Amino acid sequence: MKNILNILIAMLISSTVFSQDWIEFTASEATVPSYNLSKSLDTVVEFDIMVPGMFSTEIDSFNRVQIKEHLKLDSVGYPEMPIISYFVAIPECDVLTLKFHYWTHSK
Repeated sequence: MKNILNILIAMLISSTVFSQDWIEFTASEATVPSYNLSKSLDTVVEFDIMVPGMFSTEIDSFNRVQIKEHLKLDSVGYPEMPIISYFVAIPECDVLTLKFHYWTHSK
């Protein structure tokens, strides 16, 4: 019984020490990115990726950020950067035009 109590106390302390803060980008209940394929033709593929926010954990003098259900770039000596990956079938063509749009949400 004493060991179980010690384990529960250790879990409580570690969850408090390594607590994550939610940093909201858009007002949403979701905590994982969502994907929406809006157009898929022989010549055009259009889709939206919505990232509602990220989790941040304070560690010593820096913050570690995480996007749920996604990997991070963590090469030794470089910052850990979250990576959002989404596979898209690109139509066979001679020219490829890639456009990125991003929106910011101000409170």
